[in-house]
Amino acid sequence: MDDVELPKVDKQEIEYWTEHEVQKFMANLKSKNHALPIILALATGMRRGEILGLRWSKIGFENKALSVTHQVKKDENGVWHLSPQLKTAPSYRTIKLDEDTIDI
Repeated sequence: MDDVELPKVDKQEIEYWTEHEVQKFMANLKSKNHALPIILALATGMRRGEILGLRWSKIGFENKALSVTHQVKKDENGVWHLSPQLKTAPSYRTIKLDEDTIDI
């Protein structure tokens, strides 16, 4: 195995939004009816399926946190289902929410 040469992987540089770009996007988004899932994704880093699997009972408005315990995912037939199985063990987590996110 020492003689095996591994292929070289070109690393792509990822461009992230600046704080100003995020604020501008959020300001324009707040007037839209589909803002909540996008704002949750930006504020928490939650995956799409986790946001769709979020239940009101998992949001603590008093302690400003939410618990990620479910996700919505497709089965082998392409049908969407609510599932208590997340992608990885660390995916089960509690996320603190800032005041702006709570106010939405």
